[in-house]
Amino acid sequence: MENRAIVLFDGVCNLCNSFVQFIIKHDKHDYFRFASLQSPEAQKLLDSFPANEELRTVVLVENGKSYKRSTAALRIARKLSGLWPAFYVFIIIPVFLRDFIYNIIGKYRYQWFGKREECMVPTPELESKFLRMKTNKKTLVLGASENPDRYSNKAIHRLRDNGHDVVAIGRKKGKVSDVEITDERPAIKDIDTVTMYLNPKHQEEYFDYILSLKPKRIIFNPGAENPALEAKAEENGITPMEACTLVLLSTKQF
Repeated sequence: MENRAIVLFDGVCNLCNSFVQFIIKHDKHDYFRFASLQSPEAQKLLDSFPANEELRTVVLVENGKSYKRSTAALRIARKLSGLWPAFYVFIIIPVFLRDFIYNIIGKYRYQWFGKREECMVPTPELESKFLRMKTNKKTLVLGASENPDRYSNKAIHRLRDNGHDVVAIGRKKGKVSDVEITDERPAIKDIDTVTMYLNPKHQEEYFDYILSLKPKRIIFNPGAENPALEAKAEENGITPMEACTLVLLSTKQF
């Protein structure tokens, strides 16, 4: 992305989301673009930098190089408006000292700043600032509901609006948009994504079924995170993502 830098951030971390909003507010030259670390686009970018371990914090991709932790934060600050570039002077401090403090904040950020339990959907005017995924994907919505207040319901509408094929499974039969909700477990071919809206206590009965579909990824929306299923997915070559489907769709990263 010529003459621009990309900020990768933890999409379910309140502190990280606030940081992104702060950058956008002070990015007067429209220099930065964004993607959540849980998105396929971010993973594709990180694959270009083999030295990167799995990250759950801010990463900056700039001029063909990646920067993380305190170095990323300082390099971002120097491009912002106002007095923020002055903070770049701290780059002279040895990395291990800067990152020691940064890692403490990163380790306890969920406890101190919270973790999003609902989706923050960017406004249409901000969508152009987020990286876009271009391919449509056949998606299974697990935990589908006719209730328009449920995020699974909103996700089905948004998936169909974006041209994705949708299969919906819920506790009760029904219909959302043009998609029938079934309470059975149909045989489905070519499922790319399972987006999970079931509470973890209701997921175990679907473990074998989900694995049998062999999706490329399972998105665990806020409140549906399940370490047991995430581990089983990884064992079977399926990518688990703790992310928000609505956010991924709204920012064209799905």
